[in-house]
Amino acid sequence: MADGLDPFNEGLEGKGKYYAMIVLSNKKLLLDDSFADLTIKIGNESVHAHAGIVCVRCQELLGPPVEDKKKASKKKLEVKLKPESVASAAIMSKVLEFLYTGMVEFPKISDKEILCLIGAARYFKLNRLTYLCERWLREHMTIESVFHLLKAATDLGEDRIKGFCLSFALAHYNEFISNKDGIYILGIELFQEVVAAFQSNPTPPKEMRPEDSPDTLLDDFKRLYQEMPYSDVTFQVKGESVKAHKAIMASHSDAFVSTIFKDDAGLRTSPKAFHDMLQFIYYGDDNIEPLPACELVEFSRKFKLPSLLRICEDKIRVNIDMSTVLPILSIAYLPAEGKQELVDELKKKCFPFILQNLSKVDLAMIKASNPLMIVDLLLELQLAWKTGQYGLGENVQIASAFSSAAPASSSPSNPGPPTPAARGGFGSNSFGDRPRKSPGSSSGLLGAQRRGPAPPPRGRGAGRGAGRGAGRGKPAAPPRSVSDQAPNRATPAPPPSVAPAPPTRSQPPPPVSPHPTDSSSDDGKKSSKKDKKEEERRKKEEAKRILKEKKERAKAEKKLRPKGKELY
Repeated sequence: MADGLDPFNEGLEGKGKYYAMIVLSNKKLLLDDSFADLTIKIGNESVHAHAGIVCVRCQELLGPPVEDKKKASKKKLEVKLKPESVASAAIMSKVLEFLYTGMVEFPKISDKEILCLIGAARYFKLNRLTYLCERWLREHMTIESVFHLLKAATDLGEDRIKGFCLSFALAHYNEFISNKDGIYILGIELFQEVVAAFQSNPTPPKEMRPEDSPDTLLDDFKRLYQEMPYSDVTFQVKGESVKAHKAIMASHSDAFVSTIFKDDAGLRTSPKAFHDMLQFIYYGDDNIEPLPACELVEFSRKFKLPSLLRICEDKIRVNIDMSTVLPILSIAYLPAEGKQELVDELKKKCFPFILQNLSKVDLAMIKASNPLMIVDLLLELQLAWKTGQYGLGENVQIASAFSSAAPASSSPSNPGPPTPAARGGFGSNSFGDRPRKSPGSSSGLLGAQRRGPAPPPRGRGAGRGAGRGAGRGKPAAPPRSVSDQAPNRATPAPPPSVAPAPPTRSQPPPPVSPHPTDSSSDDGKKSSKKDKKEEERRKKEEAKRILKEKKERAKAEKKLRPKGKELY
């Protein structure tokens, strides 16, 4: 293919990355006149062409359209040529081949036809075509072909080609004059002219330089896209009218013919993405931004545009950011056979990016996404929350750590010395944390602790003491005699409370066995072990639940997968 596109080894590097694709697609147009809208007549013969391409490539043949509503009609345009300008319809077809592809398949035509093509190129002012023809004849001239070429150039009046032939004949003079068959082809007069030229040694014609006649194929097709002369279809893309040429679109994909050419209601791409697609198929522009590339992935798969698909896939692989991560991730959930490697790569890159930037990514766009994508995102979020990845779930881990340590740390292991009960009464802290003893076994002791040493006998003491003892279920003290009480009347009454002052907090509490902190510590250890077992049980249940969700998601994916082709 490279030899046919670059017969003179000029190099295709400077002509664009997709130059070959444009040339091969345009060659299809020459073989299919389904969307041809121009008829070129040469005498009784005619050739079909496409007005838009001819207009931008050769305005000597067809100028730009003139807006005239009165003459507007759906009839094909027609151009009539005189035989003097173009020798035949076959030569005109070769002119069109150059206009469409920038090249002519010279090996398939004779030298005489190439001479006729030079005449047509000169008539249409196609300097590039003239350069290609002259160069081909010069570089492929042989001692066998020079006689026929010299004769034909003389008959057709192509003086430049005749000059190249004479120069070649003089360079190989001995071989030339010794070829009897060649002399017969030339005739006596033309042979004598060659002999005379040998004596005079004329200066050969100056060769045309390639830089003076550059290849403008892609530039002309870019102008065709920008100006859209003679466009024959208009698409409504989300409220915007976009013009195009059916022939050029159909040359890249036959899928356009049976779909959007008939009804463009199914187009769901943005105008920007649709323009990017047209720029690529018109003149090979692959400068596509990430967001339109996401849209064109699905579009290219539906309409069988493999080159555009490859460009868009490569683009989205390396352009994941805040605005593109969700559209790019949605590509992984489109129906795509043989694209599992791309699917895995996109998921591997997008999910971590979303979780790392969860507070910045606009999750509102997820509403229109595939339900399976939403499920997978929730599962990834749950896993990251449990494992503490990407800065998620840290508070939960800290809280669980404190709760697991609570039985040992929150129990009153060191609450300070308890306040002992006063000896003279039953306060709220009279027992503290000590276990109570049965009243029957310690009534005397409790009475002693409460009242201290017995005060001197008083007149009212017996009644009050008896009342208290009876009220508390204790045996009443025996009444004292008057003789016993009399001597004590002069004795001063003791203070209301003769019990010693309660110990301060700095004094250690009286030893009590068993200590309450010991039992609390044991309870904390038991509860800690219980919490660990409970946590292990929860982890097992969670693993079972995740496995169950994955199975359900796989079933849902099969149900949601579209069975037929959808129009985009």
